[in-house]
Amino acid sequence: MTVEDRGREIGRKAEKGTDAVGELVAPPSLEIKPGYLKVGEKLAKTLFVSNYPRFLNTGWLSPIINLPETTDISIYVHPTDTGTVLRNLRKKVAQIESQIMDNTQKGLVRDPSLETALADAEALRDSLLQSQEKFFDTSIYVTIYADTEKDLSRLEADITNTLDTKLITVRPAQFEHLKGFESTLPLCKDSLGIHTALNSSPICLFELELRRGCYTRSESP
Repeated sequence: MTVEDRGREIGRKAEKGTDAVGELVAPPSLEIKPGYLKVGEKLAKTLFVSNYPRFLNTGWLSPIINLPETTDISIYVHPTDTGTVLRNLRKKVAQIESQIMDNTQKGLVRDPSLETALADAEALRDSLLQSQEKFFDTSIYVTIYADTEKDLSRLEADITNTLDTKLITVRPAQFEHLKGFESTLPLCKDSLGIHTALNSSPICLFELELRRGCYTRSESP
């Protein structure tokens, strides 16, 4: 089923008087498999972002959003308590400083990664104290669709490899694809609940720009 077919199906349901979003977007059938779902005539699998690099680039989501294949993408941003984050940061800074001092006393070669982590934690703590930054529990879920298991695996590999080049780790929602599917429906329901703590600066780079528009297509004359 194409995006256009799915849109027409939703339109027919709406014409019959159904106004509940859950009923409008409900698939005609759903079958749970070990590694994917069968949604109507399509196979579906949900991926989630599990790890980010130290820095994100503008438009890093663009290659995924602009894939020619049908995908559903959901982004959830849950605010967290700044006081709790600051307490955790203080503990983290103390742990890193202790590790650096311990390494120095043992005569070990300095570890640049520890020094970088310490500088980042202190800078983030200062930004939070000055209300320049906020912290959020963030989730990005991508549900992919294909006609065959082979095509589904190929699309998963394409997305994984594309984000790997940006040092972004993507994993399948193994044994939880139903929750993943629910999380990418327009229900504002984070059923999967897999979060990564991020401050506001990288979240500002979660741009959902589709070059060709939402419901446009090009046809050969």
